[in-house]
Amino acid sequence: MDKWLEAVDSFLKEECIPSLHDFNLKSNSYSKTGYEVKRYIMPKTIEQLVSIIRFLRLNEIQFKVIGEMTNILFLDSVIYGTFISTKFLNRISFTEVNCSVEVGKFLPDLVREFAMRGYTGVEGLEGIPGGIGGAIFMNAGAYGYTVSDLIDRVECIDKNSNLIWLTKEELEFAKRESIFKKNNSLIITRAVFNLNIGDEKDIYRKIETYHIARHSYQEWVYPNLGSIYTFDGSVYDQLSKSRKIFRIKFFILKFLFFNKLIRLIRRKNPSNRILNRLVELDCSFSEYKDLFSHKNLNTFLNKNYASHVLLSFIFRLGRELGDSAILENEILIDYIYKIINQEEYEKCMSIIN
Repeated sequence: MDKWLEAVDSFLKEECIPSLHDFNLKSNSYSKTGYEVKRYIMPKTIEQLVSIIRFLRLNEIQFKVIGEMTNILFLDSVIYGTFISTKFLNRISFTEVNCSVEVGKFLPDLVREFAMRGYTGVEGLEGIPGGIGGAIFMNAGAYGYTVSDLIDRVECIDKNSNLIWLTKEELEFAKRESIFKKNNSLIITRAVFNLNIGDEKDIYRKIETYHIARHSYQEWVYPNLGSIYTFDGSVYDQLSKSRKIFRIKFFILKFLFFNKLIRLIRRKNPSNRILNRLVELDCSFSEYKDLFSHKNLNTFLNKNYASHVLLSFIFRLGRELGDSAILENEILIDYIYKIINQEEYEKCMSIIN
């Protein structure tokens, strides 16, 4: 066993911090990609999280803090070194004016915690998979809501492994942006949300509407990471911006097959197969036709593909969408302990680079 692994195991045992050895990523990740990670550490308290991070930094051991893994695509060709999971850090408490939530709280659970107490402002976050930490990191949102709407302040671990508080202004929230994406030395531990009383019936109606819409219009059969890119409008609108002929065909198809009457008739089984076929033909995407959802071209499907196959589609789509499209999925190419398939690894890196 490597000395750094022995040191980590000894520290975890001394501090009574749970961990798993050789954790299987293929079976346990949301995208069903990856091979394994040598140490999967699961602190039970924020104090334990601070303790293990301080230890790893002092010993210059690389680590990755993860939540539900709902936005990460792992490489199949490598063994990763050390991951710290925030899954057990899910405590929540309420006062009369705010709510304190730990980093690992599952976002749909937060929506229900608010709803059962009659608080409004997070209904649009219903169904977004992932924890509070990941949602804050990328300022996740849907249906006109973002996680930053009600945030008052966020506690995090700084580069010196000390706990600090950042105000909303200091968090630098923007569309799919936050200070945490720009400064990877900051690690989220908890957030404080302001509370707004709402109408119980209105809260219920909104959550129900967004829940039905999410399951109707988003892929849930095959493993995926939701929307690959974010931009203004639909993926088809984005593709039509630089293609005149495509734009004309797109307009005609929308008029014929996506008008209000047709959408009403097909509301229980929505599909974008017609628009996807247009993209296949006009944008030379036929080789990728099995890689994206019939509901949305902007969602990959993992039908037990190798990492480089998924990456090939992701980066090809990115080139077609243009520089204004923001990649939402994280491709994890760091924190590697060992390469186990050199050929597959080189294919992945050639696509990424």
